[in-house]
Amino acid sequence: AFMGDLSALLPSWDAVAAAGRAWSAPRAPKDGDVPLVFYRDTNSWCHYCMRVWFVLEQKGLRYHTVRVPIGDDPREPAKPQWYLDMVPTGCVPALRIGEGLVWESMDILLRLEDVFGHRVPLLPTMARERVTAVSSLAAVADRMSHLSRSVDSWLANTRHGREISLRNAAFEQLGHIESALGMHGGPFFLGPNPSLVDALCVGKLQQLRHRLPFFKECDILQDSGGPYPRLVSWFLALEDTVGFAAVKQEAAFDQRVYQSHPNRRGESAPFLRLGSARSLVGEPSDCAAAMPIPGTAPLVTGRGPALEAAWLLSERRQPLAGFLVRKQQEWRGLAPPDSQQLQHELTALDEQLRGIAAVLAGLLDPVTAAAAVGGSTGLVTGPIAQLSGLIGTPRDMTTAAAAQVRAAMTAMVAGCGNLPEMEKAQLVATAPT
Repeated sequence: AFMGDLSALLPSWDAVAAAGRAWSAPRAPKDGDVPLVFYRDTNSWCHYCMRVWFVLEQKGLRYHTVRVPIGDDPREPAKPQWYLDMVPTGCVPALRIGEGLVWESMDILLRLEDVFGHRVPLLPTMARERVTAVSSLAAVADRMSHLSRSVDSWLANTRHGREISLRNAAFEQLGHIESALGMHGGPFFLGPNPSLVDALCVGKLQQLRHRLPFFKECDILQDSGGPYPRLVSWFLALEDTVGFAAVKQEAAFDQRVYQSHPNRRGESAPFLRLGSARSLVGEPSDCAAAMPIPGTAPLVTGRGPALEAAWLLSERRQPLAGFLVRKQQEWRGLAPPDSQQLQHELTALDEQLRGIAAVLAGLLDPVTAAAAVGGSTGLVTGPIAQLSGLIGTPRDMTTAAAAQVRAAMTAMVAGCGNLPEMEKAQLVATAPT
């Protein structure tokens, strides 16, 4: 009875977008900028892409992003021919800088430093120190290649007799990275400030941080008293960088963890070598039940990550609504709705998304927003309920922004049940006509 009346309390999408521009406008490319176009993988699983992404954000550069399907998810389309024609290797990342195009992540990092070294330098500016830093970059790159091969072999192990030797080989390589972090005093690879060396490592070491606890029950980064205290300190220091804020990924959306779920395992990327369920030594007996839970945070509306989330929900609301309807059908085994039912569901979803975005933007409090979208029932049982678990980080938004979406939804559900009938009546009385 209240939905029709209280829905008038919802701000328009234009109002949400206007608030969100406080976050988006400073990031939009402007006249006079060196044009930058960043080509990265659609799902944000590529650790090579994360290298470039980290540097672009750490330097505060404004750029356009083009997402390229690379075949790491069977539901993706094929890699587009225009990209194969443009990039000789056909791989991501690639970066267009002005009229020039650079591919191969290491080459991109060095080119960005050459062109934008004045914007938050990520290598020393003095010639001699720079030569030493570039040498360190190459040495750590070599170590990371060895680490990647060792850890990937260990994760893909199906033979119990090889487990100890593969684990020891991986730990030996990880020890070299730990040593490299101590060569310049830390907490970063070249000392007190982030550099291209940190960018080089951020994606792969983040994968390791997610995969070893899930597949091997081995949380080597649990505390500074463990065998790799410098790595622990490195990750803690990264938390204060804008580059890591952009590329930080939740464990639930790491590719290897995500595709190990029984519903996705059969179509997982071949290079992961996941095999059949329970075929890998050390993996959970029930990967579905062991899936990490995406994080939340205290709700802080009207600024920072909350505004990011509000803006992105506003920009992507139509495809997102259709996606949520389709996912609910798949998970519940429902037949596709007829056109009338579909329109009803999409209308309800649009209002619910608008309510969540309004809370994030600081335009409505959670209690009012929940009442305006018809109460907590739809938020808990309808397609919108899946939103919390379907936001891929950093694919769809940053980890911090996704946590704000979940916090807003939680506050709306919790608050609506406590809204007295008198307050509902007052809200109806004050709703615009």
